[in-house]
Amino acid sequence: MNGPRRKVLVVPVRMGRDWEVLVLRRPPEKGGIWAPVTGNVEPGESDEQAAHRELQEETGLASAAALRATGFVNRFEQERKGEPVTFEESVWAAVVRPGKQVRLSREHVESRWVSAAQAVEMVAFDGCKEAVRRALAAVEP
Repeated sequence: MNGPRRKVLVVPVRMGRDWEVLVLRRPPEKGGIWAPVTGNVEPGESDEQAAHRELQEETGLASAAALRATGFVNRFEQERKGEPVTFEESVWAAVVRPGKQVRLSREHVESRWVSAAQAVEMVAFDGCKEAVRRALAAVEP
């Protein structure tokens, strides 16, 4: 495969008294980690289309959310079949209308709306932590 694999990372946020961030927990067999919405960009799909689709698939919130590009790309490497693979993950904020219920996919076992500071502490990887910060910066005036 030529070039990095394209992914999206979507940070759902909503305004309560302050901004809240939705974090999702993966099942134990997938590490039991907390993370934002993530997924692959499919062939022929734009990053924005992939962000919208992944938000819908993983949370059911796409119809109640407005996507905002953060301008941040999380770059990382993972080993796949004994070879290093580079990933580029465009980061999006999804501003969700209050009152919408989360509908989890089978990819996750739990969801929580938490404060921005809690979200940064809970998510597992440095790139995810930075994504939460960038998403909040993208929605704050």
